Amino acid sequence: MDTKTIERLLIDRKLGELPPDAETLLDAYLDSHPEQTRIATDIDTTIEFARRALARSSTGKSIPAMPPMTPAVLPPRIARGPQRWRRWTHRLGVAAAILVAFLLGDAAGPTHTGGPPSDGHITKLSPKQAGAGGFWSVERLQQSHRQRTSKSAKRIEWDGLFTQPRIGERT
Repeated sequence: MDTKTIERLLIDRKLGELPPDAETLLDAYLDSHPEQTRIATDIDTTIEFARRALARSSTGKSIPAMPPMTPAVLPPRIARGPQRWRRWTHRLGVAAAILVAFLLGDAAGPTHTGGPPSDGHITKLSPKQAGAGGFWSVERLQQSHRQRTSKSAKRIEWDGLFTQPRIGERT
């Protein structure tokens, strides 16, 4: 048996927490190992000193029990202060992020000059694929696109992410 286990068992025996059968086995072990009896007497004297120190103070009077500790009650205004501060800093952070996004978007310049997109963006279907005409028909969309497209529409050329778009040739 190692020393730590013996110490724990001896402490339990001195405090009266060791079951009687375990106490009998511990006594038998200590009888067969006399070198461990010195540890037993050291633990017994230490526990006795601790009991006497706790029973009486140095003046001979009993040590008074500590009063129950109650948490300090803060007024609601003070208790909510940090929460209110966090809430306002969060709101200010969101407002600042929106403002920065708006300024960056405004600094990027116009992305569309008002001209209609080229015909390359519209998928052309045959009449058989388009089905019957009507409000949502492909023919109607193509007609409205042709009417909106004028000869003066200009093409927008954009070379890169960090360059300003420029107006190119007429389409």
